[in-house]
Amino acid sequence: MNKHTTTISRTSNSLLLIAGILILTFITILLGSIFFSTRLDELTTLVNSTGKIRGSIQRATKIYLYGSNVDIEIDRIDGLLSTIEPLMESQFSFFTPDDNQLFQDLYQKWQPYKQFLISGKVMDDEYYDLSEDLWISSNRFVDMVELRAHNNVESLYIISVIIFSAIILLIIGTLIFRFRFQKNIENKALFDNLTGLFNRNYIKDLFERKKRSAHKDSFLMAVILCDIDHFKRVNDDFGHDTGDVTLKAVARLLKENSRETDIISRYGGEEFLILTNYKKSDHLMKYGDRLRQSIEETKIIERPLTISIGIAKVDINDTLDNAVARADLALYKAKNGGRNQVVLYKYEIDTGE
Repeated sequence: MNKHTTTISRTSNSLLLIAGILILTFITILLGSIFFSTRLDELTTLVNSTGKIRGSIQRATKIYLYGSNVDIEIDRIDGLLSTIEPLMESQFSFFTPDDNQLFQDLYQKWQPYKQFLISGKVMDDEYYDLSEDLWISSNRFVDMVELRAHNNVESLYIISVIIFSAIILLIIGTLIFRFRFQKNIENKALFDNLTGLFNRNYIKDLFERKKRSAHKDSFLMAVILCDIDHFKRVNDDFGHDTGDVTLKAVARLLKENSRETDIISRYGGEEFLILTNYKKSDHLMKYGDRLRQSIEETKIIERPLTISIGIAKVDINDTLDNAVARADLALYKAKNGGRNQVVLYKYEIDTGE
């Protein structure tokens, strides 16, 4: 996996994720807006209707007292009550049984008063009292509806804030999770889990970049192949846990004795590959010997530990495989020469001369 491919994949996945979140957010907001709009319309109708009932009852009484026909007002009040009843039921979650009882009380008191208005009888004390009682009931009902409507609006506002906040948190949480998940995938693709060094797959891309950079800055480039001597014996004698500790310790020492510009990777089981720039060949040998001595002079396990090193210079047209193959020949010579050595590849090694 090269960096360009990784970047394109990450960008595409991020765009798809963001698009999905935006679509989900839009649908949620749309459905929420429809719900809240419907509820607010119902509340508005309910408040307006209850206010009209109170006014219509007062107006019907005055018209009756003036001796005029009250049929229009009676029909209006009946219509308003018919409008309010289903609205009360649809808003049941915001009304208590006592609230609904106020409506039933108003409805029941309206029926005999309506019959009185239809009858055309002279208003006496009994009907004055009934009119006053109906007026009080309508006031109580209107006050209750206005209070509940106010609380309802507050509840809708709180719910909308909670939903909006939840969406924001969902977006943030998803992006954080996506970022961490992507970083974890990238780390596994680029780094060795045990040592934290670059892994073999990624070193090929780094090789080409390092080579171009060295050429641009007028440096020479080399690959350094390091191999832990008798590492199999470490695993056999001390166990694989000690082997892992050894690998991590060697990786740390290689990093501590290298420059920030040097690229260090775990190339194989106990092999480490370093990409480095240099000016003179003796600089390469000094660098390699510094790495070798750092391992030799550090107590890592309960026995002496050493590494053998093969170095190969890199030409501008070189591939990583070719450069490593030459470094491996130099490493082979270091191993055959007694190990714990640094060998620079020369043409004579390849020809056996």
